[in-house]
Amino acid sequence: MRSAAAISVKESNGTFISTLNLLLYNDSSYIQQLSIPGAGLTLKTRVFAAVKATNLDRRWNVLMDYCYTTPSGNPNDELRYDLFFSCDKDPQTTVFENGKSQMGRFAFEVFRFVKHKNQKMSTVFLHCVTKLCRADDCPMLMPICGSRKKRDVSVGKHSSKSSGNAVLTAGPIITRSDETPTNNSQLALLNAPEIQMNTVTSILISGVVVLGVISICISLFFLVLLKGRNTLVTSLSGVRNAAFNGAH
Repeated sequence: MRSAAAISVKESNGTFISTLNLLLYNDSSYIQQLSIPGAGLTLKTRVFAAVKATNLDRRWNVLMDYCYTTPSGNPNDELRYDLFFSCDKDPQTTVFENGKSQMGRFAFEVFRFVKHKNQKMSTVFLHCVTKLCRADDCPMLMPICGSRKKRDVSVGKHSSKSSGNAVLTAGPIITRSDETPTNNSQLALLNAPEIQMNTVTSILISGVVVLGVISICISLFFLVLLKGRNTLVTSLSGVRNAAFNGAH
């Protein structure tokens, strides 16, 4: 899956090409790239993403205009979910850095599209519409929250304040429907309550079994006692004495 794009930037003294990459990481250190287990990530796992530039003149920064997800690798898929666009942002998405350096950084929680709700595993692809902006002009290109418009800045005759847009794609991010934890720390937190729950359940089951056995024994005891009583009554009332025949 394509995760990089080349952007050509024209300076007053010529043109240079910078390569942008959209990369996924395990945590906020942005060191270890995301590792997806064969069974997929559990829903709501936090994924850290970064747009990095290479071969970029220090006078330019990376500006992420718009990042969103689709269920397919097609960035033009009509079914999409916006992570952030202008001042609108998904509540579970955090933008750490944008337009301030040669790397844009954010994080979001993985989810599944409704069309995949009955599937054991599903896919999500991440897309970011990105451009390069002059370091001095980037703050002025950021949106003013409460307004969709961006600030306008004056630029020199032979220079450009930003490059054209490039669409970067990363994925697939594979998710699974269950809530089973994927790392040892989560397992350690959840195992103790689970073991405790199993112990309590075992005690309850044992108690029910013991009560059942006692109930059965009591029932058998009463049945035997009742049977003995019936036998005694039959013995007393079932034999007639001939001496009393005809006696009045």
